[in-house]
Amino acid sequence: MLKIVWRHLFKNRTPHTIMVKNILNPCNRAIAVCTCKVDWSFNFIMGQKSQIYIRYNVCGKKGLIARHYYWNYEERMLSRARGIIEALKSDYWYFGEENIKKLCRICDVNFDMRDVMISDDLVDDAANYYSGDYKRIFTPPNDDGQLLIDVTDSGVKYCFIPRYDNIETLDGRHYLIWDTRHSYPHYRWTEEDPPKKMHEDTILYTLDNVAYIDRNATLMTKEEAEEFVNADYSYLFSNIQKN
Repeated sequence: MLKIVWRHLFKNRTPHTIMVKNILNPCNRAIAVCTCKVDWSFNFIMGQKSQIYIRYNVCGKKGLIARHYYWNYEERMLSRARGIIEALKSDYWYFGEENIKKLCRICDVNFDMRDVMISDDLVDDAANYYSGDYKRIFTPPNDDGQLLIDVTDSGVKYCFIPRYDNIETLDGRHYLIWDTRHSYPHYRWTEEDPPKKMHEDTILYTLDNVAYIDRNATLMTKEEAEEFVNADYSYLFSNIQKN
């Protein structure tokens, strides 16, 4: 059954979400909290680094949320992507100051694992350590890719990319394959099969997340992703006095 659903998602842009939801049975796990503070000297030792970026330009309000994570990879990144898009697609969502703070916290939650990570704010890091050099926002060490989400009055676009300087726009399926390409064979996602040694519940909710993202957000083109990471974000640091 799992192979059939996974292969169907590969062959059809309109996902068969009903099949996935009918057999989905998430396990009930306790909440775990992991705190990770910035220490760039340690970054080269600690693995599984990734980033999530949300740019918004809605109703005259614009900005960028940029978060740095440890141990956010593969199906965990997919879980966070879905949680973010669900919040943005809510009928009650608007970009007020409080909601922007909430969105940063939503980014940190993996709703499937009942897990919370305390991420680093890359905009604050650029302001405090690099005198507002906005190009630094996209350059932290990275092992597990970057998620870009662009929110405008026209809707929500997204993509996963390997790195800001190696842009290949990936949807959820291809991100899983890319991020497990160097894993042991029985832990890899392939075009044909989910991982052979992954818990069935994890495979099920990951398939559902892939389907949800496909249905509720538009995949960016390579040109749109390049514009996203190369845009001028100096407006984020207008209050910083340059030397």
